Amino acid sequence: MASGRPPPPGLHRTIWIIVAVVVIVIGVIVALAVIPVSHSYQFTVYSTPTESGAVFQTFPAGASVSGSWSTSGGESVSITISCGLGQVYSGSGTSGSFSFTAQLVACLFSVQSAGSTTVTFTGSYSSPIL
Repeated sequence: MASGRPPPPGLHRTIWIIVAVVVIVIGVIVALAVIPVSHSYQFTVYSTPTESGAVFQTFPAGASVSGSWSTSGGESVSITISCGLGQVYSGSGTSGSFSFTAQLVACLFSVQSAGSTTVTFTGSYSSPIL
């Protein structure tokens, strides 16, 4: 049979504080898993008439990647970007822009040119932290 004594002082307050902390922690974890965060990148690729230039760039699987490229001296080049098993971008000229969804973590950025040139790639990608 219940003794009829009231709960200890502050018990309800302690329970509410614990519930609030748990709700905040769960909210932060959900936000980190769902809300995309933007990250920037920049790199250069050097190409010669006898040797194509290539760089592997890593992105989280499923990241939305966008960017642009340009040549240093106005030399026309051919650019291909491959992620996973397929090509996600192909272009030529002295500059261009691209966007794709990364399928695997490593993407190959390759440059072919008739002369020696440097191509600069800049852009950003967004993906959830978790």
